[in-house]
Amino acid sequence: MSTRAFILNLLVQRVGFPFTEVDLSPGLRRKVGELADLRQGVELRQNTVLQRQTEIVHLNSRKGNNTIWLILLIIAGAILLIFIVGIASLIGAYLVYRERQKMETQIRQANAHIATLKAEISSLSMTLNLKIGSTVQDIYSELSPGRMITPPLSQPPQTAPAPPPPPVRTPLASAPPFQVGPNVQVFRETVKEVVMIQCSYCRSLMPQTTLKCPHCGAIREV
Repeated sequence: MSTRAFILNLLVQRVGFPFTEVDLSPGLRRKVGELADLRQGVELRQNTVLQRQTEIVHLNSRKGNNTIWLILLIIAGAILLIFIVGIASLIGAYLVYRERQKMETQIRQANAHIATLKAEISSLSMTLNLKIGSTVQDIYSELSPGRMITPPLSQPPQTAPAPPPPPVRTPLASAPPFQVGPNVQVFRETVKEVVMIQCSYCRSLMPQTTLKCPHCGAIREV
């Protein structure tokens, strides 16, 4: 699926009714293109982060092998210092040490690049979400007249709290019901209260005991 098709599919889900790009005005088509460019920028940076992380894994592996050779060459150079071979071993140890320093520099640079990319991804994702919400409202305003539809999911209507369920009547467990009159029994009432909270994504009301919003399907953070 192309990035533009992904954005259109996302907008259809958020608006609440099906439409195609042909149904949109030129201005809204341009906004869809801008959203696709933003999404492509996010995906590109995410792929770059994965590549740099893979590069760091390889460098750490080489660095571990390099450290083993460094220790072995230093030991060999110390033992054979009185021989020319010992001098060559020490020279080799120095060269390996310099290579290890280069790898550490590359790792630091890769980590710094990843931090920068993650900051850019966060900024682009925030801009993308804001523009998606604005575009959803524009599409809804343009295509909704004359249709029997509900408002878009980006800003659903606020519903009144659901009434609590009817009380459950159970006979008193401590003693059998006693007769107050000819046909009167005493019951104990247990009332279960349902606390309604707002979904942090679509702002609709949902039961506090529910983890998934029944309106937008978002998972509530506990």
